[in-house]
Amino acid sequence: MIILQTNLNLSAHKTIIIALLGFVLLTGFTVPILYSQYETQKQIRAQKELYAQQLQEQKRQEAVINQQIEDAARAIQDEAERESYLKGNTAYADKDYLQAIEFYKKITSKNADYQTAQDQIKKSTTEMHPHYLAKAGVISKQGNYQEAIKLLTSISAYYPDDAQVKSDLLKYQQALEAEKSLVAYNGLIEHIFFHPLLAYPSLTFDGDVDSNGFNQYFVTVSEFEKILNQIYANNYILINENALYEEKVEDGKTVLVPKELKLPSNKKPLILSVDDVNYPDYKSTNGTISKLILDSDGSVATYSVSPRGEEVISHDNEIIPIIDAFVAEHPDFSFQGAKGILALTGYYGILGYNTNKLDSPSYPEERQTALGIIERLKETGWTFASHGYSHLDARAESYQSLEKDTLQWKKEVGSLIGPTNIYVYPFGSSVLPGNPKFQFLLDQGFNILYSVGPTPYLKASTDYVMMDRRHIDGIALYNQEAILKNLFDTKSVLDPVRPPLKAGS
Repeated sequence: MIILQTNLNLSAHKTIIIALLGFVLLTGFTVPILYSQYETQKQIRAQKELYAQQLQEQKRQEAVINQQIEDAARAIQDEAERESYLKGNTAYADKDYLQAIEFYKKITSKNADYQTAQDQIKKSTTEMHPHYLAKAGVISKQGNYQEAIKLLTSISAYYPDDAQVKSDLLKYQQALEAEKSLVAYNGLIEHIFFHPLLAYPSLTFDGDVDSNGFNQYFVTVSEFEKILNQIYANNYILINENALYEEKVEDGKTVLVPKELKLPSNKKPLILSVDDVNYPDYKSTNGTISKLILDSDGSVATYSVSPRGEEVISHDNEIIPIIDAFVAEHPDFSFQGAKGILALTGYYGILGYNTNKLDSPSYPEERQTALGIIERLKETGWTFASHGYSHLDARAESYQSLEKDTLQWKKEVGSLIGPTNIYVYPFGSSVLPGNPKFQFLLDQGFNILYSVGPTPYLKASTDYVMMDRRHIDGIALYNQEAILKNLFDTKSVLDPVRPPLKAGS
C-alpha cells in the first residue's frame, strides 16, 4: 500500500469532503432531470418536423388539386371560347357583323385564337359600315322605320362621329314621325308597265322589218320622261306590292294578308313594272342599250353603243337610272323607297348578261357581274318577278310545257335574283283559278299574278292576288288617250320622231 502523504489539515479535509458530497448529490439528481428535458425537447422537435412535413404535403396536394381545377376550368373556358370563335366565324360569313363581334369579344388573351379574333373584330367593324347602312335602307323601304332606326342605333357606338350614320338615322326618325300624318287610301290602285326604252330612236325607226314592232310596244326616252313628270304632277306615288299584302304562315300554309294602305295626303298609289329586262342583239341594234352596269360610285348605269359607234355610259337612257334620279330629286314620288318591279325572262339572259349560256367560258364572270347589279337594285328599291323563262303564253301552252319553263326559270334566273312570289304573265295571257296551270304556279310560290288590261283590276284572296297592268307603249300612246288621261296626256308626250302606226296595229 502506498500511503500518500498530505499536508492538509482536518479543516481542509472536511471542506473537500463536503464539496465532493455536494457534487455527488447534485449530479445524481440533475443528470436525470437534464436528460429527461432533452428527450422531451427532442420529441417536440420531431413532432414539429413531422407536422411541418405533413403541412407541406397538404399544401402540395392542395396545389395539385388547385392546378387540376384550374386546368379543367381552362379547358372548359377554351372549349367555350373556341365555340364562340367558330360562331363568330359563322356570323361573319353570314354578314351578321354585330353578332360576330360579340362572339369574338369572348375570346380572352390566353386563348390561341385571341389575336385572330381581334383581327376579325377590326374587319367586321370596317365591313359592317356599308353593309348595315344598305340593310337599313332596304328595311326602311319596306316601311319598317323602327327596325332601321334600331339597326343604325346598334352600330352608332362603333361610328360615333360618322356623318352618314347620323344622317340616315335622322332621316328614318323623321320618316317614322311623318307616318303619323299618313291617311288611309281606299281607291283604285294603278299599275303600269313598260318595256326597255328606245335610247337611240334613229336605230329603231329606220324602216326595217323590226321598226313597226318596236313602234307598237316600246317608248322613247323622251316620251318616258314626259310621262314620268305628268304622273308625278297628277299626285301619283310609287308603291311596292308589299305595301298591300303580307305573306304569313298560318297552320303550316302560306297566306296573303291584306295590309291597310296609308299614304301621304292627296297621293294616289302607282305600281310600275318593266318587262323583258334583257338586251339581246336584236334589241340593241334597234335602239336599246346593251346592258346595265355599275358605275364607279356603285350606282346602276347603262352601257350602249351609239349610232356613230361610240361607247356610251349613261344614267339617262333607261328606266332604272332615270327613276333612281327622279326619286332622288322628288323623294315624295316614292313611298317607303319603292321604285318598280323588273319582270325577267331567262332565254336571253338578264340585264344584258348571258346568264343563259351556262357552258360558256364567260358564264362565271357574267353571272358574278349580274349578281352585283341585282344586289344594288334590291338595295335601291327595285324588286323582281318571273316573266317565264321563254316568254310562253301560259294560256296556250300545255301544263307540261309551263312546268318545264317555270322550273328552268327558277334554276337559271331564280337562283340569281332570290325568292319572289310574283309571276307576270307573258303577253298578259293569264290562267284562272280552277285551272291546273294556275294551281301549279301557286304551288311554285307565285301567289301574286299580273296580267294586262285596259283599266285597273284587282282581285284578292288569302291564296292569291290577281292584278291587271296597263301597257304604256306606242299602241297606248296612239289609241288609248281617253283611258290614260288620269295618268298623263298621250298627245303631249308623243315623240316627234315616232312614225304613225301601221294599219291594223
